[in-house]
Formats: sequence, C-alpha cells, structure tokens
Amino acid sequence: MLTYEKNEIVELAKQIGTFEISTSPYKDCCSLFIAKHPATKAKLGIVKSFERKLNLKEAVRESIEKTEIVNVE
Repeated sequence: MLTYEKNEIVELAKQIGTFEISTSPYKDCCSLFIAKHPATKAKLGIVKSFERKLNLKEAVRESIEKTEIVNVE
C-alpha cells in the first residue's frame, strides 16, 4: 500500500468495507477507535522481554532476502 495511488486506496477501501467510516464527518475518524487513555511510554522491562523472544538477525536476513526494488519513472 505504500506506493498505491489515492484512487487505488479508495477502491481497496470500498472493496474491504472501510470507505464509509473513513469518509464520515468527524474531526478525526481515527478517534473513534483509539483508547480513551492510550499508553504513550513503553516500559523498558516489557520491551526487553519481547526483544529476547525475537530472532532479530533472522528477521533482518529474511527482510533483505525478500526485498524488491521497483523503479518508478
């Protein structure tokens, strides 16, 4: 979706049923779904706990392996 044009995104939103909510008259439609008191500061212990469970070297290797370069002119 990163490289989609606006009309492509609109068509996709219609297909998956999110177009109507995204065009509803509201200051910020994202506010409909956000928590009243969202957490905005990560707790270091929790972050480190999740990091220990990840295989970051493998994730980076796989990401590089699957990278595609697309030239747009």
